[in-house]
Amino acid sequence: MNNLTLDFNTMVENLCKDGKEIIATLTPEKAHLWHMATGVGNELFELEQADLNADRNNTLEELGDLEFFMEGLRAATGVERDDVLTGNYWNQFIDVTDVVKKHVVYNKELDVSALMAGLNQIEHMMKTIRCDYKLSREETLQHCITKLNDRYSSGGYTDKQAQDRADKNQ
Repeated sequence: MNNLTLDFNTMVENLCKDGKEIIATLTPEKAHLWHMATGVGNELFELEQADLNADRNNTLEELGDLEFFMEGLRAATGVERDDVLTGNYWNQFIDVTDVVKKHVVYNKELDVSALMAGLNQIEHMMKTIRCDYKLSREETLQHCITKLNDRYSSGGYTDKQAQDRADKNQ
């Protein structure tokens, strides 16, 4: 390894916040927000891939998955979907995951306005994709409900059901 790589590796090691420090200030509410924001980020990537492949069925599934995580964020922060849709937040791209990371990891006050801006941008992108595929939001939500009812037949979350993914084995 050259000196620059060693310097960089050392810097990263020194600047990464220790997991013990994160856990020390982690609350159930922050953990939930982090889970939902990570889900939004992952589902945005999967939705992009489905759309690039012009795969209508997978696009429908990923739209539903994204709706799930966005609703989890809205519910956890008291943000209503109507509040997000009526705001004028198009001034810059806002990364929802970064907003939540700053709250959870850096212990900053949650920037609800920035969160709403990010959710607004995602809502508009989803609307465009639904129009492209002639899908309604209601169709998206119903598909997600059916899939998750198949996956979580007990009516609640369990790791086993999440891992078994019964909806994929039908």
